[in-house]
Amino acid sequence: MIMSMRLKKLLVLSLSVSLALTDIFTAVGMRSVTAAVSKTKQVKGKNVKKIKVTVAQKKTIKAPKSEKKAVWSILSGKQNISVIKKGKGEIKIKAQKSGSAKLQAKQGKKKTTYDITVKKQAPKKSEVKQLTKFYKECFIKSSKEMGNNWYADGDDFLHDKWIEWDDYGYIRGMSLESTDTFTEIDLPRFKKIKYFGSFWGMSKLKKFDLGNNPTLECVFLKNVDVEDDTIFENLNEINVSKCKNLRVIDIEQAGEKFTELDLSSNDKLNSLGLEGLRGLKQLKMPETDNLKEIVVKETALESLALEKYTKLDKVCVGGNQFDILKINMEQKTEKDIENMYLLFDNNLKVEFISSKSGIVPNIKRLDNHNLWAGIVFSNYVVTDYEIPECW
Repeated sequence: MIMSMRLKKLLVLSLSVSLALTDIFTAVGMRSVTAAVSKTKQVKGKNVKKIKVTVAQKKTIKAPKSEKKAVWSILSGKQNISVIKKGKGEIKIKAQKSGSAKLQAKQGKKKTTYDITVKKQAPKKSEVKQLTKFYKECFIKSSKEMGNNWYADGDDFLHDKWIEWDDYGYIRGMSLESTDTFTEIDLPRFKKIKYFGSFWGMSKLKKFDLGNNPTLECVFLKNVDVEDDTIFENLNEINVSKCKNLRVIDIEQAGEKFTELDLSSNDKLNSLGLEGLRGLKQLKMPETDNLKEIVVKETALESLALEKYTKLDKVCVGGNQFDILKINMEQKTEKDIENMYLLFDNNLKVEFISSKSGIVPNIKRLDNHNLWAGIVFSNYVVTDYEIPECW
């Protein structure tokens, strides 16, 4: 059967239209997919927002416009930010500590994440002023007295690697670097300083006055050079009176001139380390019962009264001028006694005050040469910077 001319024309026209429509739909479809991908990337990029704040700063964060209510949650860094107020489309936060945090706003299926960076406050002008004064009085003055120019006016003390600033711009702590230039330290009343001391040589130092500082928690004069036993040989006075929050004091290697130490006003003291204080003859202890750790080695003390301290759980004593030590066990449970760490030299007689019979803690006895071997006292951590163990 021969197809009519009219039917052939209709078939050709239909085929042409179909091909044209296919091309159009394909092109439109590809553009739609491409647009969708682009839109997804764009939305994803917008859904993670970065925010910078400073400690103590308050900031209002708004969620994207939407008919749906925003449900807010802190994904991480809860210690660094706090929520003041939540609203339908916004939240008000306050920066608490330096670090980072993640905040999320959920609106239906849509989630928006906020990466928050919390920065420290800049150093306070009052602290910088005090620091400059301190360096001039201690370092520059004594440097001139010694006839050298190790420390001079104009030095950048603000960025000294031994100084630590807290989140609010106050000096949190200071560790003096190795120097023999100064003879006297009268600590300025920094508003929030918590630790102060040195690990290095200060053979010219005579006076260490830290008294009347309400925020001070840790004082240390440590000798990292074990071969040098005269590192604070001219020290004759340490004043920590009325430091009501002092918890740790650790002093090593003072000479014959350092004869007495008064801790009677340090009611919160819980860790005491005194080692190699060859001239120390008088020690006034605090009246409260907070002391938990004590090391007294190689001093000139003729007695050490620990009877009133019922919370002691780590004690290291040896190489002194007394041969009898009494430790109060009245309030100790069997578990407390089991966990006590006691280390004495062979010449020391230890008596335990207790109404309980048959309960005796495990005592280690070592000769004087090995007295410091094996003892580990808890670290006093003031920040990321870690004060060495109180031995």
